[in-house]
Amino acid sequence: MPFINASAEDAVMEMVQSLDSTFNVENIVLVGGGAFLYKKALKKKFPRHQIREVQEPMFANLRGFQRMGEQYVAERGDLFTQHTGTAAAEGAASQRAEA
Repeated sequence: MPFINASAEDAVMEMVQSLDSTFNVENIVLVGGGAFLYKKALKKKFPRHQIREVQEPMFANLRGFQRMGEQYVAERGDLFTQHTGTAAAEGAASQRAEA
C-alpha cells in the first residue's frame, strides 16, 4: 500500500496548502468509503488532533443526503404529490372499466 499512502499524503498536503494561513483546524472527521485511507496521512500532518470516524463511513454521505431530502420535502411538501399506483396499473384498471 505504499502508493496509496503516498497518494493520501499528497492529497492531505494539497488540502492543507489550499487553506488560508489564518485557518485553524479544530475538528477532523473522516467520512466516505475511502476515509480509512487518509487517517494515517492526517495523523502525520495533525499529530495533536483527534481524528474522528463516523460509523459506517461508506454510508455517511448517503445519510446526509437522505436527511437533506427529508427536510426539503417536509418544508416544501406542496411540490410533491402522492400517486396511488403506477401508470401501468391505472391503465389496466381503465381498460377493464371500458370493457
